[in-house]
Amino acid sequence: VGVLDKPIAIAVSDQTICEGGAANLLATGGSVFEWTPIDGLSDPNIANPEAEPAVTTTYTVTIAGTDICPIKNTDEITVFVNKRPVITTGGNVVACNNEPVQISATSLGATSYSWVPAGTLNSAIINNPMANPPVTTTYTVTVMNANNCMSKATVKVTKGGTDDGSVSPTQTICLGDSVQLEASGGMSYEWWSPADDLSCTTCSNPEAKPTTTTTYEVNITTLTGCVVKRTVTVIVNPGLSLTLTSSKTDVCVYDTVNLFASGAKEYHWEPAEDLTCETCASPSFIASKTTTYTVTAFDDKCSATDSITVTVDPAQNADFITRVINCSALFVAVPEGMISYEWDLGDGTIRTEQSFEYSYARSGNYVVRLTVTGSCGKTDVFKVVEITKCNDQCN
Repeated sequence: VGVLDKPIAIAVSDQTICEGGAANLLATGGSVFEWTPIDGLSDPNIANPEAEPAVTTTYTVTIAGTDICPIKNTDEITVFVNKRPVITTGGNVVACNNEPVQISATSLGATSYSWVPAGTLNSAIINNPMANPPVTTTYTVTVMNANNCMSKATVKVTKGGTDDGSVSPTQTICLGDSVQLEASGGMSYEWWSPADDLSCTTCSNPEAKPTTTTTYEVNITTLTGCVVKRTVTVIVNPGLSLTLTSSKTDVCVYDTVNLFASGAKEYHWEPAEDLTCETCASPSFIASKTTTYTVTAFDDKCSATDSITVTVDPAQNADFITRVINCSALFVAVPEGMISYEWDLGDGTIRTEQSFEYSYARSGNYVVRLTVTGSCGKTDVFKVVEITKCNDQCN
């Protein structure tokens, strides 16, 4: 009769892991294995399960031989679980206008810090390096503690300000004109240097009316929180030195008048019906009535407008108004203010007032003549005035 040896339970030595890590258990000396507790084990019935305990745990293995010799024996192994570093970061940051920014991570009991990517940091092995990435970048920091356990955390550096915010291109205006400026790409705007010529200093589209060429600056607070400075220049052309004269401004009917404009390349006259040309510098016309002529002048960049009035002696356009009531008639000469008025009322009566009322002795049709004297001489106006009464007598 053969005698079998009793199984000897042998487990490997205790192990140390970090939180979230795994230990490989191993037992020998038998053919049947039973591990307890089973929590965190990949398989409690094999010789070499993987253990992932959340806290320090002692595992017991029971080892048995074959069915012929089912004697059991036990052994223990402890898996020590060390805490990983707890990392607190300074949070994500924005790098404005190519300026470096500080990123940070802290952990109680940390023995080392390691940041990647390291190329845009002033140091990759301190807890608070300066970062200046060319583009938005996420940095990862690895922190080790005295137990050789590590943790990782990330800090994002958003690149802002370099290309954010825009303004109008250079503008060109003529002296006395205004132009609307436009800024975009921000949450708020502050215009300055100078602000006196602007319609508003905190809007995105102020109207500018400078008197000399001016460069305006605007601070744009972008969507990333950066403040960027942009500039726009308004070029002010001095404008036209338009001169407008006339050969004479007080004229008589049928006089020839010459207009003269200078200081520009092109001209446009209004009204143009009586002028010899509409777009020349010096048109002429035959005077018929008092008229105001306006010229708009242009060069390559600017325009200007001026006007001149040519006054025709108003006596030459004289007239009179009558109003008849029974035997009486009211006479009013227009215009007022002439040198003299002379009325022939058609019945031998002569009057010299500008306006008056007159009573005729008999009904009938009377040819009334008004002679008005002005600076250009005398002008006669004739009208027939009808005086009626049923008995053909007014008195």
